[in-house]
Amino acid sequence: MIYIDSPYNTGNDFVYRDDFRMDKDDYDEESGIFDEEENRLFRNKESNGRFHSDWCSMIYPRLMLARNLLSDDGVIFISIDDNEVAQLRKICDEVFGEKKYL
Repeated sequence: MIYIDSPYNTGNDFVYRDDFRMDKDDYDEESGIFDEEENRLFRNKESNGRFHSDWCSMIYPRLMLARNLLSDDGVIFISIDDNEVAQLRKICDEVFGEKKYL
């Protein structure tokens, strides 16, 4: 059994970095949505992930490690709030498989 109390993406002070939001200009630059001539390559909606990408990048390798540590009949419990529950579910489906969710 593994229990993960992951950092919530709230923006409050913690011992570790907890605010994983990125402002629009930084996200545009990092994601490469403009070509060499400054033409927009795709529309940058808030739902594209700029507020969740760092948090997902932080939690993904931890879940991969947890999967490797679990026995075949092991179980993992994860505490999370509403800010990242949808992203966590998608990552868990990828790491553990959709059919493993209870």
